Amino acid sequence: MDIAGPLKWTLPPSKSHMIRWLMLTAQSSSSAAIRFSGEPGRDVSSMADSLELLGADIVRNDGEWIVSGIGKNGFKDPRQTLDCGNSGTTARFLMAIAAGMSCEVRIDGDESLRGRDMSALSGVLRELGCSVAGDSLPLTVTGPLHMGSARLDLSASSQPLSAILLASPGFSFPINLEILGNSVSRGYYEMSFDIAEVCGSRNEFSPDSIEIQPWRVQVPEVITVPTENSLLPIAILISEIHGVRLEFDMAEVSPAIVGLV
Repeated sequence: MDIAGPLKWTLPPSKSHMIRWLMLTAQSSSSAAIRFSGEPGRDVSSMADSLELLGADIVRNDGEWIVSGIGKNGFKDPRQTLDCGNSGTTARFLMAIAAGMSCEVRIDGDESLRGRDMSALSGVLRELGCSVAGDSLPLTVTGPLHMGSARLDLSASSQPLSAILLASPGFSFPINLEILGNSVSRGYYEMSFDIAEVCGSRNEFSPDSIEIQPWRVQVPEVITVPTENSLLPIAILISEIHGVRLEFDMAEVSPAIVGLV
């Protein structure tokens, strides 16, 4: 198949950044403009849809979403299943949010997501007093969790740690986590701690144990989400295979990737 050039490639916003910002902004007592280039992917939409069912207000415009938070403990009973689509990040983040609520929350996803193991997080939530029916989707979480300690294995994913940290503004007590295993996704939990710090968190990562303290979320009025630079090599490969010149906005691309183009 021939592709006429030049090929203009528009990168979507980083789903990892945008999902985290959505989660925190929804827990704030203010509104924020989340700005981005490109079109958010399905994972981001799944998170936004679920947060709206929990009570957040999200106005979706091209290049900017206005999110109005509902404050500490403001999430409401969604009264229907939260559909995470194919987003494991959304599923785990919603499990942690549900742990801070006083109602049963049912979480589900597509067939692929149903095959993923959620036991690292569900086990922690059970240790902290939540009722979690299932270690894979669909499952239900009934909170609230209690003050206490739990063991968290990061050898498979750091998402459970990010989920607990970013949901902790809704917790009533501090919790202690004993960290097991070597994290395979250090960059993601570092992103979570960095974004949380911008929003007022004083929680810090420790390789052995972490005390997660509840905190009040204060988000910037304007949040700029970087692009999903991990997709850029795909565009480069297409251009090389078909001999088509690639055009994109250099301002959107991470300096670490510019040298590949």
